[in-house]
Amino acid sequence: MSVIEGRKFGSTTDQRNGKFLNDQLCAAVDLEALASKSAWLQYYHVMLVVAHVLLLQNRYRSAPTIRINAAMYQIMGGLADNPYAHVVPCTIKIDGQPMPKLYSSPKAIAEMERIFGLGVMGATGSSCPLGGLTLPWIDPRKPLLLNQADSAAEHHHQLDGLCEALRRTLEVATQRVEWTGAGGNRASDDMLVSTLRYVDALIWRPNMKFAYESAISRVGTSIAAATTADKRAQRQGRQDVLRIKLRTHEDSFAKMDHWQILGQAVSKVSDETGGRGVGG
Repeated sequence: MSVIEGRKFGSTTDQRNGKFLNDQLCAAVDLEALASKSAWLQYYHVMLVVAHVLLLQNRYRSAPTIRINAAMYQIMGGLADNPYAHVVPCTIKIDGQPMPKLYSSPKAIAEMERIFGLGVMGATGSSCPLGGLTLPWIDPRKPLLLNQADSAAEHHHQLDGLCEALRRTLEVATQRVEWTGAGGNRASDDMLVSTLRYVDALIWRPNMKFAYESAISRVGTSIAAATTADKRAQRQGRQDVLRIKLRTHEDSFAKMDHWQILGQAVSKVSDETGGRGVGG
């Protein structure tokens, strides 16, 4: 990984490994499709973060402190009018350490940097390059709307934002498992999946909905205060994106496979945990 402007960007190999994701994203041909896919990726990877935190239970003797931090990693660089919109709303720190720094195996580190560095963006053109999304945008401001909408929903350091929703979800998750310390056994797969389902349904979903509805309301206030038609249209577009993402989240609840989430998380940190897989 190389450091550019204070952030880590994925290597060519990292970007190639993400080809399967880019192939799916290339199907998005308008802002609504991109916003929907971005919302699904956000939901899926938030659950992955929760699973990875739960898998740390044999590293600490008590539930660690969960803190949130602005994005520290990204797979590729964005542009001023086509910014990179992160999937996970913020970087998570465990007892003061960013999650990628908790691991020693290359596979686990790469996965953490992928999760927290993954994002979507738009660009002019007709092909979909590895590591980024290229779409034939008619209005070059549309990619910017996605980033602006995400920032409104994340609402850093506020109680009604996605970052706080993720922190609360992780905090409750850590309180529902036993922290066994070095050399201890982790909870059974059934227990971990049960915990994932619990915090997803009772913590993440209502707090996520609150964050999006709060952002929609705040943007609505700014629409009413707009002094020009152009500003009003831009803010309306931002609000439309927020509504699309909230609707996608709600429509996605039924298809979330928490067993798949746990299996993916375990497979990426198997070199750290002695190779025990799901069901092992």
